[in-house]
Amino acid sequence: MKICIIHPEIGKESAIELAKLLNADVSNPYQTERRDYKEYDLLFNYGCNRKIKCNRVINRSKSVAVCIDKIRTFDVLKEHNVPHPEYTTDKKQIPKHWDQIAVRPDRKGNQAKNIDYIFAGDPLPDAELYTQVYYGKFEFRIVVFMGNVVGRYLKEEKKGEWLLNPVSKIGFEKIDKACIKAAEALNIDYVGFDVLSRGKTRFIILEANTSPILTDEAAAAIKQYIGG
Repeated sequence: MKICIIHPEIGKESAIELAKLLNADVSNPYQTERRDYKEYDLLFNYGCNRKIKCNRVINRSKSVAVCIDKIRTFDVLKEHNVPHPEYTTDKKQIPKHWDQIAVRPDRKGNQAKNIDYIFAGDPLPDAELYTQVYYGKFEFRIVVFMGNVVGRYLKEEKKGEWLLNPVSKIGFEKIDKACIKAAEALNIDYVGFDVLSRGKTRFIILEANTSPILTDEAAAAIKQYIGG
């Protein structure tokens, strides 16, 4: 089987690692301006929202585009009753019960960059998205591939870098179910959900990452699915 992994710059390292595992080619279509990959049997889209032509694709560009856009992601999660932050695009509509507000100047921001955290009553700048700050005890990364959870990790920040520490699946039934439902609603094949949790039954999904760090567990599941 002839396979190509396409990626944006942010997913480069994981895309290259996956390409080596699958004996696949790798391409950044944003640099090459390439859109036609029909000579491949399978295209694995590691986070590109650019329209690409190929007969078989894992992670369609339209689905990636929805996941990259936080407002569209939250709209889908809300529609399908999946736990998510309270949010609004109009600062005049911010509910009075919000104690603290995350101000996002860019609806496509990632990794909590450029977010201001402002307490209720303080002046608010204009922004594209406002979300209620959810006070969680843990943050987990839940990886879903082809409708199944293939990895659960506790996220820990050390010296400015996020570490993913594998955790047991025990007690994660409700979180797993919500993440599988979210992936189905977003129509995404491979995704890493960031889940902020007060416990394994009280949580919200913060983000749907279509170019997540490739973990050993996810790599094994992908290889098994493709038949390597």
